[in-house]
Amino acid sequence: MKFVSKSNNLCITLRPGIQANPLGGTPADPGLHVRFDQGMATINDEKLIQMAKSHRGFNVDFFEVNEENPTDPFSRNRKDLEPAHSISDIKYGQVEKTVNSKVPFKLPAEVQNAVTEMAKSMAAEMAKEMVKEAIPQIAAEMAKKMASENKEPEAPTPTVEPEKEEDSKDAEGNEENGTTGKKAKENKK
Repeated sequence: MKFVSKSNNLCITLRPGIQANPLGGTPADPGLHVRFDQGMATINDEKLIQMAKSHRGFNVDFFEVNEENPTDPFSRNRKDLEPAHSISDIKYGQVEKTVNSKVPFKLPAEVQNAVTEMAKSMAAEMAKEMVKEAIPQIAAEMAKKMASENKEPEAPTPTVEPEKEEDSKDAEGNEENGTTGKKAKENKK
């Protein structure tokens, strides 16, 4: 089970140590201690986990962390154990190159929350503008797509050409005047 502490080097005493008493014949007992490394400690023994949970500093100085997502809630305020270093390469008595370890810049929680709120409001305004610009573009693209789908090869439309008078008789020799079949015979009479 993982535990997280507010401080980097917290050491909790689960059972105090006892000094040796050579005259009384009692051996020394080192006791049980848990040291947090960079604010995190992992305890695997169930007995020790129960002792840690019954410690007076539990939920005050250190807290239990979810096993699936072991995140450190104090990471924003935590400082590294090692100070920032400045390393210089010296060749032939001259400084060639200086390398500094980068110190991460951490914003206070109030400033972080204010920046987050400003970003959300700006994102909402930008989304409204983007929608106004995007709708005409999407409509134009859809119109082009619909037009291209309608331009697929269609059945040719019949064209009517003016017929010559000689060709105005059908196969039976009847004149074609827009009527067919029985009506054509009746018109012939």
